[in-house]
Amino acid sequence: MEHRAERMSCACGRWLRVIRSVQRVCLLALVLGSRTSGQTTIAGSGLEEFRDPIRFSGEIGVYGELYGISGRDNRRPPATGRLFFRPVVSLANAVSFTFDVLLSTEGSSAIASQQINQLGVKPVWSWGYANAGDFSESYTPLTLNGLLIRGGSVTINPGVFRFAALGGYTRRSAYGSSSGRFDRYIYGGRIGIGREAESHLDLLFLRTRDIPSKFETVIPDSIPPPDSTQVGTSTNSYQETPQENLVIGASGAVHLFDRRLLLQGEVSGSVFTRDMTSPEIAQENVPSGTRNLYTPRISSYVDLAYTGSMNVDLSPVALRAGYRSIGPGYTSLGVASLVADQREFLLGANIHSSGWVAGMTWSRQNDNLLGQKLYTTVRHRYNGSLTIRPATFWNATFLGNVLTMGNSAASDSALIQFLTLTVGTSQWIMFDRTGLLQNVSLNYNYQKSANENPLRSGGWSHAHTVTGSAMLGISDQISIVPSVSLVASHIALHPWTSISTFSLTPRYRSGNGVFVASLTLGLSRSQSVNSLVSTVTVSYRLSRSNSMRLTYRKTGFRNTLQPTTDYDENVASLVLTQSF
Repeated sequence: MEHRAERMSCACGRWLRVIRSVQRVCLLALVLGSRTSGQTTIAGSGLEEFRDPIRFSGEIGVYGELYGISGRDNRRPPATGRLFFRPVVSLANAVSFTFDVLLSTEGSSAIASQQINQLGVKPVWSWGYANAGDFSESYTPLTLNGLLIRGGSVTINPGVFRFAALGGYTRRSAYGSSSGRFDRYIYGGRIGIGREAESHLDLLFLRTRDIPSKFETVIPDSIPPPDSTQVGTSTNSYQETPQENLVIGASGAVHLFDRRLLLQGEVSGSVFTRDMTSPEIAQENVPSGTRNLYTPRISSYVDLAYTGSMNVDLSPVALRAGYRSIGPGYTSLGVASLVADQREFLLGANIHSSGWVAGMTWSRQNDNLLGQKLYTTVRHRYNGSLTIRPATFWNATFLGNVLTMGNSAASDSALIQFLTLTVGTSQWIMFDRTGLLQNVSLNYNYQKSANENPLRSGGWSHAHTVTGSAMLGISDQISIVPSVSLVASHIALHPWTSISTFSLTPRYRSGNGVFVASLTLGLSRSQSVNSLVSTVTVSYRLSRSNSMRLTYRKTGFRNTLQPTTDYDENVASLVLTQSF
């Protein structure tokens, strides 16, 4: 173990020395560039906006981590190093370039959709922006949202005209992974009129396609599988298969009556092919011209999704209503997560005054939009909240949530009758900031769930959660935060169980905030299990533009009934940051 720890330390040390060398080179280039830009200033020219035609800002930093664990397998690499570089270059107050560079010893994970190393640049000007390298773009929740793309994009909005286009890879190929076997390429765009925060109308197009040519794929049998919607091919229904997707849609918003009424909506249609190696559909069954844009196959789906909402501002009252329908066959590979086959209605209201705010929301959601299932599952959700301020030093919040879920199945084996009730309150009391007791926070939460299916007589539970914390000001530089959390739960015929957590955090802060140190001791106990976590954090500002943060965390886990699961875990990290 000692030799292993020594090798880990040496490897991490070499990596940090390399990163620091790169950091010094980058900083030297920035300093020379800023000095050069200063020499180009024309004194007394009267062009104040061009006094600094080239300006640099941003930050550069390194992160190093050592990790060790005994008693179980490693959950992270023994040594990790990262370099992040985020400079911003402004040219004559007309355009700025924001760079985002992240290099890590972790490289890229086995899953192709997760790329650790990143490099991107984003130029921004008064009526648009662009991206090159690694970036994330969002069009609408139904078409493009939440994906990291490696490629390029441009978005412009000169006047009332709107235009956007993008292209790149959303994941790279990886062997031995169920979700990242093929390269996935995406391209698309939108055109429209109006500005984002005003009334506008957009037309959207998105095309996503896997590239299977680099890999050996399983060719399906000449006879189609009985269920063409299954995952994979007829040879292996669980194998990752190349997919493709086409999405065309429209979205817009209208502001009326001095912006007191907002109407929003979106409608999109998708064609999704689960397996690009499956046979094509006969030409006589496909409209003419369709094959020029997309090749339909026996594993292809076509469906629609649309949403609409209305917001009314009648201050101090605000009302909202919404509707959403996503067909069971609707799929967009440009969205990180989307649940299909659902229809939802929503109503909500908020009202506020000088001393309180209240809100309530109701929604109804059901599946089985096409009636293809034996039973339709319906969910009702009721939310309510009230925040009041009984005194200038006291804030109180009360909330409640009810969720019901059920269907009309006559058979007990398929019957769903489920209920969850949650109520809680949070109290925040402020005292004199110069006194010993400065603030107190108290929270209580009760949750009940029940399953009325006769075959699941033990499907109910109760849980009570109480948490509390306080801020103690020992002096101007020293503070202590004690906290406690108690959870008591009861599941069906099992006895009550409890989890108690206690923590104490002393903190020191120098008068000018240059040096900050804290120690957190946390103990969690539950029946035969004890977990002790100790964390030390030290932050030091070397100068106005340089800072460092050192963190060490030790976790000890003990189970008196199963000693073989005991382990000790240590994580130490150092962050150095230079602002310019």
